[in-house]
Amino acid sequence: MWPRPWSLMKFNYFFVRYMPMLLQIPLLLVGSELTPHFHFTKHACFIWGVYQGVLSVSTTLAVDFILISRINAFYFHNRTVRWIASLSYILEIMAMCVALGFALPRISFDANCVVTNVPITLGVNIGAPILFQFLLFILTAYKFFTCLRSGWGHIPVIRSFMRDGTWAFFLVFFVLVGQILISGLANHAFSGVLFGWVLSLYSFCGYRILLNLQVGARNELYTGSRSNLTE
Repeated sequence: MWPRPWSLMKFNYFFVRYMPMLLQIPLLLVGSELTPHFHFTKHACFIWGVYQGVLSVSTTLAVDFILISRINAFYFHNRTVRWIASLSYILEIMAMCVALGFALPRISFDANCVVTNVPITLGVNIGAPILFQFLLFILTAYKFFTCLRSGWGHIPVIRSFMRDGTWAFFLVFFVLVGQILISGLANHAFSGVLFGWVLSLYSFCGYRILLNLQVGARNELYTGSRSNLTE
């Protein structure tokens, strides 16, 4: 990835790979043994909540941008599917931002900035990515089986699209469902337990998919070059 010229996708790769990890470091000051030393006010806890919300939304949308780019490449000659996927991405952005805007002022914190109450509207902020991921998975699976029937299933890039789309979908799906279930517990103090895991797994899915595509394209180019030399 380093030798490639700078582009939007390369910038997105470095953001997805490194920023979620780096931006979680300040969160060690919130809801931990260190928190009482800072004497955070209720407003300060609210600011930390905004910080977490913006971090979550930006990471999710950055990874989903990578995933929707795969779909656009897979359905390059189908403008209808690309239009539906792009519209769904825009709706996901709107749903997450609106839900977060309504939910943040209604989240309650204790003296250590530990969450004590989570509004139900926050579930929309988690549910929107699940629906979007499900749509992308269905589109990927349909295209893959179409390629199988057409005799293109043996191509490494096609197999890589389906393989990466499958494990990434289920990995993100289960951790997001777990986040919803934990948020629904009577004790809301556990609602942030999976926050770091969600960001880390999203980050892992995003940059691994890009790296796998790059490796697959390089291997296919190398195989094609060897075939030409042996002819």
